[in-house]
Amino acid sequence: MAAIQGTSFLHFFIVASLLASTHGAQPSRYSMPFNRTSFPKDFTFGAGTAAYQSEGAAYIDGKGPSIWDTFTKQHPEGKIRGGVNPLGVRFYNNLINELLANGITPFVTLFHWDLPQALEDEYSGFLSSKAVDDYVDYVDFCFKTFGDRVKHWCTFNEPYSFSNNGYNTGTFAPGRCSNYVGNCTHGNSGTEPYIVAHNLILGHAAAVKLYREKYQASQKGIIGITIVTHWFIPKSPKSEEDIKAAYRILDFLFSLENPRRPSRFGYEDSNSYTLIVTKLCRFANPLTYGDYPEIMKAIVGHRLPKFTKEQSALVKGSIDFLGVNYYTTNYAANNPAPNKVNFSYSGDSQTILSTSKGGHPIGTPTALNWLFIYPKGMYDLMLYIKDKYKNPPIYITENGLADANNASLPVKEALKDGLRIRYLANHLQYLSKAIQEGVNVKGYYQWAFWDDFEWDAGYTVRFGKPTCHAIVLAPKNLRYIIVDGIRFYQVMATVQAASFLHFVIVASLLASTHGAKPSRYSMPFNRTSFPKDFTFGAGTAAYQSEGAAYIDGKGPSIWDTFTKQHPEKIWDQSTGNEAIDFYHRYKEDVQLMKKIGLDSFRFSISWSRVLPKGKISGGVNPLGVRFYNNLINELLANGITPFVTLFQWDLPQALEDEYYGFLSSKAVDDYVDYVDFCFKTFGDRVKHWCTFNEPYSFSSNGYNSGTFAPGRCSNYVGNCTHGNSGTEPYTVAHNLILGHAAAVKLYRQKYQASQNGIIGITIVTHWFIPKSPKSEEDIKAAYRILDFLFALENPRRPSRFGYEDSNSYTLIVTKLCRFANPLTYGDYPEIMKAIVGHRLPKFTKEQSALVKGSIDFLGVNYYTTNYAANNPAPNKVNFSYSGDSQTILSTSKGGHPIGTPTALNWLFIYPKGMYDLMLYIKDKYKNPPIYITENGLADANNASLPVKEALKDGLRIRYLANHLQYLSKAIKEGVNVKGYYQWAFWDDFEWDAGYTVRFGLNYIDYKNNLKRYMKYSAHWFKMFLLH
Repeated sequence: MAAIQGTSFLHFFIVASLLASTHGAQPSRYSMPFNRTSFPKDFTFGAGTAAYQSEGAAYIDGKGPSIWDTFTKQHPEGKIRGGVNPLGVRFYNNLINELLANGITPFVTLFHWDLPQALEDEYSGFLSSKAVDDYVDYVDFCFKTFGDRVKHWCTFNEPYSFSNNGYNTGTFAPGRCSNYVGNCTHGNSGTEPYIVAHNLILGHAAAVKLYREKYQASQKGIIGITIVTHWFIPKSPKSEEDIKAAYRILDFLFSLENPRRPSRFGYEDSNSYTLIVTKLCRFANPLTYGDYPEIMKAIVGHRLPKFTKEQSALVKGSIDFLGVNYYTTNYAANNPAPNKVNFSYSGDSQTILSTSKGGHPIGTPTALNWLFIYPKGMYDLMLYIKDKYKNPPIYITENGLADANNASLPVKEALKDGLRIRYLANHLQYLSKAIQEGVNVKGYYQWAFWDDFEWDAGYTVRFGKPTCHAIVLAPKNLRYIIVDGIRFYQVMATVQAASFLHFVIVASLLASTHGAKPSRYSMPFNRTSFPKDFTFGAGTAAYQSEGAAYIDGKGPSIWDTFTKQHPEKIWDQSTGNEAIDFYHRYKEDVQLMKKIGLDSFRFSISWSRVLPKGKISGGVNPLGVRFYNNLINELLANGITPFVTLFQWDLPQALEDEYYGFLSSKAVDDYVDYVDFCFKTFGDRVKHWCTFNEPYSFSSNGYNSGTFAPGRCSNYVGNCTHGNSGTEPYTVAHNLILGHAAAVKLYRQKYQASQNGIIGITIVTHWFIPKSPKSEEDIKAAYRILDFLFALENPRRPSRFGYEDSNSYTLIVTKLCRFANPLTYGDYPEIMKAIVGHRLPKFTKEQSALVKGSIDFLGVNYYTTNYAANNPAPNKVNFSYSGDSQTILSTSKGGHPIGTPTALNWLFIYPKGMYDLMLYIKDKYKNPPIYITENGLADANNASLPVKEALKDGLRIRYLANHLQYLSKAIKEGVNVKGYYQWAFWDDFEWDAGYTVRFGLNYIDYKNNLKRYMKYSAHWFKMFLLH
């Protein structure tokens, strides 16, 4: 990449767009002319906002209060006879004129939830039909005053949201609901939402009639309404109850005359039929057919207002266009026990909605727990409206993505919204496909033009294309900074084609630039930013990838037994029996490694594949040995260095059966015999040995929580039949440390001089930030856990981490110290010994000497960062490994997630944590040689996503680039990092998560003979490594 430092900023714009999207539904990555020319010539592109969300100026220039404390800038009392506010009118006139003067068409929504408070006070707003009359007066004024220049009018935005959130749940203004639904002092969730919705429909129809009769001929505008809806997929399409629910809700929504299952949506012949929920039908059905659906009338009964014959005629056909706000898709299932006493607007559909199925989220998660990325839902929705609502002109009036408003993130980092690029591009791609299939879509408005006030979420999330950043020293001075997402949007206007080479090169620039706070205009960040001898690789583990579990002489491991005996502990009840068949496909995979340009490949040896009985005396498996010899030779023949982990959690079952594995010190002796065999057999070619991978995970998950093999825990901690969470994890961890030290002593004494290799251990840890740095209790917790972790001789607060002079001091949790401290200092920390007491095994003097200094390097697996707070009431009876630190960990503070969420609820993206962790280890552990042995991101395994869509992993590119960026910064500050291994080389079996998530650079098609595909991140990594 050094050769393209002069690449123009235009090229950056061009290829940023190509990162997320290509032309058509399933595009080729090698020809990508997807831009605005993929849409009709008269197609409109825009973005939007709402008055209360963006205007401010709530109490100046004559504006009266509203239920959201806006809207009444024109009419302070809500009525024409109450007086017009000339300053409010002037503002909108000026805004409209400014837009037109700059070639931008105004698209005006007349009501976006901010009813004048005066009307709420007088007659409870749209609970009264009087609101319809006052609304018509108001819109008449708007048509007359602004209609000479405004040609697109929307009567109401999301009447469902206004009626449901304002009158069913009470979470929006005016905050009314039944007390059995929400925390409200007034309201009736079973009746009021229907009354409000009814009056909104009548208000809409009256406004349309007025406009058509009085203004449309002269002003030549169009008028419609905007409806919000998700798309919905039945949760269990083979369940008779869910099938019935599908028919019921379909009738509830649309009142179709023909009861036959529509084959377009697969009700007869597919497992993926879809349906649309009441958000749409409650309004679209009357506007199209003049009445509510029959099933809706039957279920709601007397609680549902009725249209008179005249009203039905007024309502029917009262749109020139339909505005649709689409964000996400849900699963829908039958509600077996609908509440027949405490009625509610949302409960009447008798459907349960969810965002996941079988542990699989429906799409990539975002900063809002209801918004999962599912672009195909927009396509399905468009076709449904076309077929069922006579193909009206449609405007996509809102479509967008929420980022977390992470106050700790530097502005230049917050601007990198690669996930939004992917969201926009993929939705536009499916929208283009719908148009090509005849859907009458006229325009697309992204939500939102800027970050703004997001209703009940306040400022905790950011929907904007540009971001608005409040400067601390001048809180009224708002700066507007263009972000990556708007670059994609800009480039669609001009770019028609670019080479795949440019796509990959500049895709890297999208996610990351050089240095900690890079310039967006000069981006030579690639492998040359690291030392010349720095190693880049990727990794896997035997049980996760090899398969071949019961062939070629391999003995069972505890993971073979665990997944067989406890399928309920694996999210999708899967196993590693076949995994991704690396055992048979290693040559093919090594070629893929070579193609990407890896320097090294990290893998583990299956102890029971080499020694089926776990012991040398039980016999060696020659076919197992042959596999690893072949793999090592194949790697070396292709210029790839093997980095071998000797134990990654798959203990031979024979040793578990004989003496409970590492609960017994006998395991140390058998482990040493096993590694001796490995050093002797493979050490002439393997120069990097790791004794154990993540001893914390093995001891904690296997013996404290029981979620990993062998599945042991106390019954007050987890669902286990055997175990003791207060003692066994410490016993196992102690024996792992002794096994590590004995293996290192053996290697150093017997093999290192002749083989010239190095040996270490891999430890996993998050980075941690105190949740309340000004809380005295959390301050004490910070000292306690710091001592518990490191047993520093000097008790002074280290100023590097801000304990004396900063509100952002950080700490590192027990995952690291429980192992790093003995390896560096020969014993556990004093505070750990004091808290754990007799439950903590002791090192003899000889063992302490053996353990101390027993690493040539430290492997570190880093994924994420958490908040840590004092636990005011640690359990002093039911002890556990995790509870002894007396700390409560969390992933959010004050409603703000610590970073961008991913498909795993514990993994939030926080790249700076890697930098902080590296500096901490440098200062406290004598700056050992470090290898980042795992660092990666989990995507949801969305089985409904086409392969070509699943390859577009822009969030992973951002994750990798930003972590590498911070790692480079740490190296420049003196941290002795020698290499970086991405996790994982491919998608594989992810322990208790099974195959529900994908960590790979390369995609495994589980439906098509485990075929391998390079994801976009693999192409990015390839280009990163070229220089």
